[in-house]
Amino acid sequence: SAGFAGQGVSNIVQAGTENTPEAWQQRLQGGAMVAGGAAGMGQGIKSIPRVKAPLGDTVTTPRGTIPPENYTPADLKAYADANGIPLNAAQATEHNLPRTLQSAGERAAIGGNAVRLQAKASQAAISQHAQNMADSLSPNTPDLASKGSAIQENVQKALDGERAKSRQAYAAIDQRAGNVTVDLTPVKQTAQKVLGDSQFVRSVGLDPKTATEILQNVKAMPNNATFSEAQDLRSALLDASRSPDLAIANRAQGWIKQLTGATDTAMMDAAQSAPGLESAFRDANKNWKQLQEDFNNPGSVLDRILSETDPNKIPQKLTQRGQIGGSPYNAQLLDKYGIDKGPVKAAIVEDLLGKDFRLWNKNLGGYSHDFLRSLFSPQELDGIYKTGAIARSVGMNTNPSGTAAVTSAIEQTMNPLRAAGQAVAAKAAKSPSVNNWLMTPRGGQSAARSRISAALAASGAVGGAAKPSASKQLMDLFH
Repeated sequence: SAGFAGQGVSNIVQAGTENTPEAWQQRLQGGAMVAGGAAGMGQGIKSIPRVKAPLGDTVTTPRGTIPPENYTPADLKAYADANGIPLNAAQATEHNLPRTLQSAGERAAIGGNAVRLQAKASQAAISQHAQNMADSLSPNTPDLASKGSAIQENVQKALDGERAKSRQAYAAIDQRAGNVTVDLTPVKQTAQKVLGDSQFVRSVGLDPKTATEILQNVKAMPNNATFSEAQDLRSALLDASRSPDLAIANRAQGWIKQLTGATDTAMMDAAQSAPGLESAFRDANKNWKQLQEDFNNPGSVLDRILSETDPNKIPQKLTQRGQIGGSPYNAQLLDKYGIDKGPVKAAIVEDLLGKDFRLWNKNLGGYSHDFLRSLFSPQELDGIYKTGAIARSVGMNTNPSGTAAVTSAIEQTMNPLRAAGQAVAAKAAKSPSVNNWLMTPRGGQSAARSRISAALAASGAVGGAAKPSASKQLMDLFH
């Protein structure tokens, strides 16, 4: 095969620069021989003991030092093969030698289109792989809105579960309390005071359908209640504090806190009146207060999730991509209450895909390594980082200039030897045999690398004018 390619180069050289039909026929015939002979080039070079894996030392060396880039080309190639992503040596290593082959091959008149199609196939495979990854992390959430709704539902489910635990704790206190009850008279007096202040009612915008109804219900409660009933009152007040009608006024939040504080005091006074009851109440109260801090505090991400009316905005409340790159505390909060992180993970993967897995200030997509590590399992994050590294390489256009494309076309037309060299580069760039040879670990030899680079440069694949000795150098290399 290599000999056939070499003969093609020889035919082109012999044609010279004559502008005759016979000369052009010889050039075209020579180019076809080069392209055809290069198809078997990989098998030929593997049998040559003096030319061994020119990237052997590079394949086992990490491509970068930051976590998203700390993978060897061999790691990336193995991951790509396992997930059906076509990847050549240029994309896996980003080394100048295979990148030069690909760059020259993309502009080749013969075989260049196949090289570009191969790159597009790699890009499509990565996109599909990333989408499959997101779908596996959060099934049945096909878009951002459905992911946001799922997050909100999971947070609400966690809150309901914590409330149930709280009610059980206070029910246990009731069993131990005997005849001890909670005096709600101070709470009712607070509600009456708020309702009696007509100026205050008008200033906070209370209306019969919301706040006023709550206050009237508190007034109508019996003077004495069990601990469970008092706790239900506090839970109802927690819900009321998130009412859209009350959220517009800070003063409305204020009287909610007054009622809650009065209820706390009444329950503590009752617990202190019976031996051994105070300790159990304090434990139950501590858990309830933590619940309120995590779910009913405007500074808490869980409260902001529950209060958000637009599901599309919910995922970003947890990710906080930007200067801090996401807070690990948010992921820890989800773990604390057993809240499914799948929809959040899927939203991040899709966001990374939409931004081509770019690095922002050494962070993948602007998300800090600490945040991603707190959210994803080690295996999941490893897959995301490898996918990102491959995506950045595959998306790399080694020769994007439109002017360069036109110049290359003119040079190939005027210089058949250059066209032949680029045809060889195109075949080599997409040849599995050549790419596997380039990617063979522990086989690199500097002498072989220098001879290949020199031969490619002489053939015109690495720029510069073609030299008459190109045919001989190629023949020496591949025979």
